[in-house]
Amino acid sequence: MTRSLFSFLFIAFLGTFIAGCGESEEGAPVLHPVTGKLTVGGTAVGNVQVALMPTGGAGRAATGNTDAEGNFTIASPNAGAGAVAGEYKVVLTPSATGTMESQYAGGGDPSKAAAKESSIPKEYLSAETTTKTVEVKEGENQINLEL
Repeated sequence: MTRSLFSFLFIAFLGTFIAGCGESEEGAPVLHPVTGKLTVGGTAVGNVQVALMPTGGAGRAATGNTDAEGNFTIASPNAGAGAVAGEYKVVLTPSATGTMESQYAGGGDPSKAAAKESSIPKEYLSAETTTKTVEVKEGENQINLEL
């Protein structure tokens, strides 16, 4: 009787441990810090959203915005700074400059104007066409995107 009780408790503990892998004690995902720099042709690119989209469609996307020097820090929506360990597609979205000239260049749509003025190659603007993938590993991650 004692042995079967011990076996039952051990199996229950093991099942709970396996089910909780990748999540913290509170049920939130375990995030790993991700920083990096975006360059195109060796030149830093600012004012771009860097999105990490999980491959295979499962998981949680994470994003960050580049500063004037192309540096970015990734965060997961509603979870905090960092990303869950795994493989991701990289999708880049230029931010609108907000000028009237750029809005007219995009036919009145600031996001189209930003894409038109951007130095980001078109293939990286969509999860369907991007060829860039990265892996977030446990611990700190420095991911430099050189296009």
